[in-house]
Amino acid sequence: MAYQVTLLPSGFTFEAEAGERLSAAALRHGIRWPRVCGGVSECGVCYGEVVGGLADDPPAPAERLLLQRVPAATVMEGEIRLACQVCVNRDMEVYRFGVRTPKQAPADSQ
Repeated sequence: MAYQVTLLPSGFTFEAEAGERLSAAALRHGIRWPRVCGGVSECGVCYGEVVGGLADDPPAPAERLLLQRVPAATVMEGEIRLACQVCVNRDMEVYRFGVRTPKQAPADSQ
Protein backbone atom coordinates (compact mmCIF):
# COMPACT_ATOMS: atom_id res chain seq x y z
CA MET A 1 0.00 0.00 0.00
CA ALA A 2 1.27 3.47 -0.87
CA TYR A 3 0.67 6.72 0.97
CA GLN A 4 0.79 10.33 -0.19
CA VAL A 5 3.44 12.64 1.29
CA THR A 6 3.09 16.39 0.79
CA LEU A 7 6.11 18.63 1.30
CA LEU A 8 5.42 22.09 2.61
CA PRO A 9 5.76 24.93 1.81
CA SER A 10 6.22 23.81 -1.85
CA GLY A 11 3.15 21.55 -1.99
CA PHE A 12 5.13 18.89 -3.91
CA THR A 13 3.65 15.42 -3.43
CA PHE A 14 5.06 11.92 -3.82
CA GLU A 15 4.19 8.37 -2.79
CA ALA A 16 5.83 6.27 -0.10
CA GLU A 17 5.29 2.58 0.52
CA ALA A 18 3.81 1.56 3.87
CA GLY A 19 6.60 1.44 6.46
CA GLU A 20 9.15 3.12 4.19
CA ARG A 21 11.42 5.73 5.77
CA LEU A 22 10.53 9.25 4.68
CA SER A 23 14.05 10.02 3.43
CA ALA A 24 14.25 6.76 1.44
CA ALA A 25 10.94 7.50 -0.30
CA ALA A 26 12.06 11.05 -1.07
CA LEU A 27 15.36 9.85 -2.53
CA ARG A 28 13.55 7.26 -4.65
CA HIS A 29 11.52 10.11 -6.21
CA GLY A 30 14.55 12.27 -6.99
CA ILE A 31 14.03 14.61 -4.05
CA ARG A 32 17.19 16.05 -2.53
CA TRP A 33 16.68 16.23 1.23
CA PRO A 34 19.38 17.96 3.34
CA ARG A 35 21.52 15.35 5.10
CA VAL A 36 25.12 14.69 6.02
CA CYS A 37 25.34 11.12 7.34
CA GLY A 38 23.59 9.39 4.46
CA GLY A 39 20.46 8.53 6.42
CA VAL A 40 21.90 6.51 9.29
CA SER A 41 20.69 8.74 12.14
CA GLU A 42 24.05 10.22 13.08
CA CYS A 43 23.83 13.90 12.08
CA GLY A 44 20.29 15.19 12.74
CA VAL A 45 20.39 17.40 9.63
CA CYS A 46 17.39 15.71 7.92
CA TYR A 47 14.84 16.90 10.44
CA GLY A 48 11.43 18.03 9.29
CA GLU A 49 8.24 19.13 10.98
CA VAL A 50 5.49 16.54 10.55
CA VAL A 51 2.31 18.61 10.60
CA GLY A 52 -0.19 16.01 9.54
CA GLY A 53 -0.39 12.24 9.51
CA LEU A 54 2.31 11.16 11.95
CA ALA A 55 1.75 7.52 12.75
CA ASP A 56 2.13 5.94 16.16
CA ASP A 57 5.86 5.76 15.60
CA PRO A 58 7.56 7.52 18.52
CA PRO A 59 11.22 8.50 18.21
CA ALA A 60 13.73 5.89 19.32
CA PRO A 61 16.24 6.96 22.01
CA ALA A 62 18.98 7.68 19.43
CA GLU A 63 16.63 9.91 17.44
CA ARG A 64 15.48 11.72 20.58
CA LEU A 65 19.11 12.48 21.41
CA LEU A 66 19.74 13.96 17.96
CA LEU A 67 16.52 15.97 18.07
CA GLN A 68 17.90 17.86 21.08
CA ARG A 69 20.21 19.66 18.60
CA VAL A 70 17.35 20.82 16.36
CA PRO A 71 16.07 24.36 16.93
CA ALA A 72 13.15 24.19 19.36
CA ALA A 73 10.88 26.52 17.39
CA THR A 74 8.41 24.89 15.06
CA VAL A 75 6.73 26.69 12.20
CA MET A 76 3.35 24.96 12.20
CA GLU A 77 3.17 23.36 15.66
CA GLY A 78 3.89 19.89 14.33
CA GLU A 79 6.30 17.27 15.63
CA ILE A 80 9.97 17.53 14.67
CA ARG A 81 11.30 14.18 13.40
CA LEU A 82 14.28 12.91 11.44
CA ALA A 83 13.33 11.97 7.88
CA CYS A 84 15.75 9.03 8.02
CA GLN A 85 13.89 7.56 11.00
CA VAL A 86 10.19 8.32 10.63
CA CYS A 87 8.20 5.64 8.82
CA VAL A 88 5.35 6.56 6.51
CA ASN A 89 2.29 4.65 7.67
CA ARG A 90 -0.41 7.01 6.43
CA ASP A 91 -0.76 10.14 4.29
CA MET A 92 1.36 12.88 5.79
CA GLU A 93 2.45 16.49 5.43
CA VAL A 94 6.00 17.54 6.27
CA TYR A 95 7.29 21.10 6.51
CA ARG A 96 10.96 21.53 5.59
CA PHE A 97 12.85 24.32 3.82
CA GLY A 98 15.85 23.31 1.73
CA VAL A 99 14.31 20.24 0.13
CA ARG A 100 14.88 20.25 -3.64
CA THR A 101 12.16 18.57 -5.63
CA PRO A 102 12.06 17.62 -9.29
CA LYS A 103 9.66 19.69 -11.37
CA GLN A 104 6.13 18.46 -10.77
CA ALA A 105 4.02 18.06 -13.91
CA PRO A 106 0.85 20.15 -14.03
CA ALA A 107 -2.27 18.12 -13.24
CA ASP A 108 -3.81 18.84 -16.66
CA SER A 109 -0.86 17.32 -18.56
CA GLN A 110 -1.29 13.82 -17.18
